[in-house]
Amino acid sequence: MGIIARQSIKASVVGFVGVGIGAVTTLFITPKFLTPEEIGTLSTIQRSSILLYSFMILGVIFSVRKFSSTDFSISKYNYKEFLGANLVFLSISCLLFSLVYVLLKDVILSFFIQNSEELSSFIYFPLFLAIVIVFSQFFFVVAGVSKRIVFPNFFNSVVNRLLSVAILIGYGYGLMKFYNFTILYMTAFYVLPFILISVYVLYFLKVRIEIPDRLKLKSVFKDTYKYNSFLYLTITSSIIIQSIDTIMISSMKGTADAAIYTIAFFIATIIEIPQRMLVQVASPIISNKLKSNDFKGLQVIYKESSLFQLFIAYVLFSGIWFNLDAIYKIMPNGSIYEAGWVVVLLISIAKITDIGFGLNKQIIEMSEYYNFNLFINIFMSLLVVVLNLVLIPKYGINGAALASLISVFITNFISFLLVAFKSKLIPFSKGTVVIFMFTLLSYFVFYKLPDIDNPYLSIVVNGSVIVFFSIVLMLLLGIHKAFISKFLQK
Repeated sequence: MGIIARQSIKASVVGFVGVGIGAVTTLFITPKFLTPEEIGTLSTIQRSSILLYSFMILGVIFSVRKFSSTDFSISKYNYKEFLGANLVFLSISCLLFSLVYVLLKDVILSFFIQNSEELSSFIYFPLFLAIVIVFSQFFFVVAGVSKRIVFPNFFNSVVNRLLSVAILIGYGYGLMKFYNFTILYMTAFYVLPFILISVYVLYFLKVRIEIPDRLKLKSVFKDTYKYNSFLYLTITSSIIIQSIDTIMISSMKGTADAAIYTIAFFIATIIEIPQRMLVQVASPIISNKLKSNDFKGLQVIYKESSLFQLFIAYVLFSGIWFNLDAIYKIMPNGSIYEAGWVVVLLISIAKITDIGFGLNKQIIEMSEYYNFNLFINIFMSLLVVVLNLVLIPKYGINGAALASLISVFITNFISFLLVAFKSKLIPFSKGTVVIFMFTLLSYFVFYKLPDIDNPYLSIVVNGSVIVFFSIVLMLLLGIHKAFISKFLQK
């Protein structure tokens, strides 16, 4: 087994452990020890930091990943100088955005405390954390280029979460005030991983970074600015889509509503976890199919991936939706957060919509018309902001979820039309109709089941019924045949 395979498997295991810790923390530990206002404050600070990070990063981390395979022996600069130049670009970017942030402090403050007075004490937190995230991601990517991703993932997914839980419990037992808790929590979650990853890269991997002279800086800039500019706009618009809803809810409705939305959103995003893994596996295959003009093979992948993802989405959404009341009963202070059930429904439908349209974004990204992804992302980010401005004042957190659903559907439909027109590919099949009809039938049966007061017993009974219907649907779709044939081939 090669180093890439070994590192990927180990990193995946670490990732799953991190997701598990995050789920337990979000659903059971955080609601027990923090008030909704405190949860909303933490979430808003984190989302704001990530949003600022997207503006500071300049696409540099993707440039490092892409150009690391360059033959530096024929370049005007070596690999050490290439890394040093990108570190200089990031430093200049962080400095400029910090100056802008400080100059606009009063405007930002007035936006934040409109309905969230408690955020006024943390006005500089997002800026500081954004800078930390920028340099942390730089060293994280350098470690990835060196094909050493296990320890960075461990620092960034497990160590920080475990320490954060310990600090959270300490605050719950009155060992510190909320302001001090927030400093320690953010330090454990962001600053400590940055220190550990940078030490790992510089000391253990012995990666050398050298600041180049002015002429070499210009050469690196000239070689990478087009790629950086494209990625900068793409990534920034993507992060706006992911982060803006929580920030706008905090501003318009307060941090308590942001907390309810954050937890409901987290529950719904469980549906998309398998999709992330599928994308990692499918992307190089799609790239190879496009390079060889094998559109017939690509059509098979497009349809099969959509069908399989929809089946998994049916299983996961059923598990979430028909156990949601029980989850809220088990969750500490669940009666407060059950107000987010509509958000869970709408965001789940948004995720299922994204899944159902298949790997359209990946096909566009790998194709000759890849630049359309940029315009689609920019359009979606603007659409999300406008819809949030209209819907949040009227419908609160449900309006934010509805804004996400509408924007996801419209942009996926545009991507679908683009792939259908440019590459003559469609993700839907008879199996798509089977899943839709079976979902209606099985959900009709679900709603006829008697209510069970005991949440644990309810989860067991509903889980058993979900497993039964999932097996029936798998047999109807013939998905089991693919698994059997793969097993026999081995």
